[in-house]
Amino acid sequence: MKDNEYRFIMRIFVFITFLAVIFTAWPFLDTLAFACAFSYMSKPFYDAIRKFTGRTLGALICILIITIPAIFLLLFIISDVINFLNTLNFLEIIENVTNFLTYLGLQNIAKKDLTPVISELWIFLRPTINMMASQLYRLPLLFIKILITVFLTYYFLKDGHNFKGAIMPHVPDVYAPQTELFMENLHEAYKNLFVGNALTSFTVGIISIIGFWAMGLPNPVTLGALSGILTLLPVVGGWTIYMPLCLFYIATGMYLKALLLFGFGVLFLSLAPDFVIRPSIVSNESDIHPALLLIAFLMGPLALGITGFALGPIIVGTFDAIFRVRTGEDSIINLK
Repeated sequence: MKDNEYRFIMRIFVFITFLAVIFTAWPFLDTLAFACAFSYMSKPFYDAIRKFTGRTLGALICILIITIPAIFLLLFIISDVINFLNTLNFLEIIENVTNFLTYLGLQNIAKKDLTPVISELWIFLRPTINMMASQLYRLPLLFIKILITVFLTYYFLKDGHNFKGAIMPHVPDVYAPQTELFMENLHEAYKNLFVGNALTSFTVGIISIIGFWAMGLPNPVTLGALSGILTLLPVVGGWTIYMPLCLFYIATGMYLKALLLFGFGVLFLSLAPDFVIRPSIVSNESDIHPALLLIAFLMGPLALGITGFALGPIIVGTFDAIFRVRTGEDSIINLK
């Protein structure tokens, strides 16, 4: 057999093997994405204890203290939000909103103007909610995926530092500088998305749930989850949750609850995320464009269901890293 024939056969073999691996892992793509997300979100704590415990014990402690509780807490929050959305009566919502606008002197906004808007919004969101519910309630498969996510997160934490060293020897020398720069940018993008943004959002969500529950607000889990998600968006933020609620309580004469909610919202949902929580989690703010954050954390779940919470940021982080790679005038998408 000639040398070029052997190389051709080996390339076909490698290509088929690569396709087989993708085919095998494809049903668990969401598991890989969540393991990547949880490993990045656990990494600040892991880096802090690794010097005292070593990699193996440090990764195990992170799994027991952070990853497993976070997984079940996330499942509980998503389940509560889905159940709440499935029980919504949009006719009652229209009535309440109309009464509230009338109280504010905006009676020109008639009920007939609100009905089509809320109806169309519900028609748009309902398929996504049903898709998330079907993903969440496949219990045997869900248990298997949680188990795989936990083990993968453990190994990503313990051996993730070897990933770059495993890839680079297989990259041709001519492409090595750009590939190395791409991997560095990819790491920074994921760190910004999952640590600087997602972990901040998760922390704000937990604080919101506790605060709303302590003040006796209805559906504190749903309201807290929405507050955490809105923290990802510049300008919008958590005030879009607590300010309407404050106005509602003022309108209904519950002035003390409105004052408590306003103080809690300003301190913990508006000031704390930018001045305390985010700087404590990551040393520098994310420089990823807000539009990409919107695609990653909102459009991702709307398009992909629960999988989109982790896969959306991974796709956007990769996209961001590709266009940050520059060597002279060339980018990685122009490699020849």
